[in-house]
Amino acid sequence: MLADYSLIGGLNLSNIQSLCRKYTNLSATDIDKLIEIEATLTYYAELTDCYMFIDCLLENLPHAIVVAEAFPKKAIGLYEKSVIGKFV
Repeated sequence: MLADYSLIGGLNLSNIQSLCRKYTNLSATDIDKLIEIEATLTYYAELTDCYMFIDCLLENLPHAIVVAEAFPKKAIGLYEKSVIGKFV
């Protein structure tokens, strides 16, 4: 699992920023929008009682990478560890 923030070029970046810059061709505007969505992901996971993920397509590959996750607090764990940074 990645730390909550990575140090790139002297700046602290979120998982979304770090992973998207490294593995996707998303624009800065796209990444900022994903960060906005991530801020509400836990709310929607609780509201729907479902696991929620944000996956982004990899640049030049037919796969995606998990850049954010949220799950309801009362859920029985489907995953032992975080899947952020995993390819899907």
